[in-house]
Amino acid sequence: MKKQFRLDKNQKIIKTHRFLLKKMELKYVNSNYLKWFSSEEIKKYIEYSPNNKLSNLKINVKKQLKEKNVIFFAIF
Repeated sequence: MKKQFRLDKNQKIIKTHRFLLKKMELKYVNSNYLKWFSSEEIKKYIEYSPNNKLSNLKINVKKQLKEKNVIFFAIF
């Protein structure tokens, strides 16, 4: 039976046996994160494209972090 859990805006970390999710922070937006968006596999699931510009990606992350109805986690 799969474990289920409820997410809320105040939750900071979710840890599983395969990965760690941390509440997204602007400090996680770097060249590695930008590079991730160029992966053909990732493009299948994510519509956003920063057009290979770190500045565009930072603007988008800032915008998403301000949204009240968005729960945004970074995958580690």
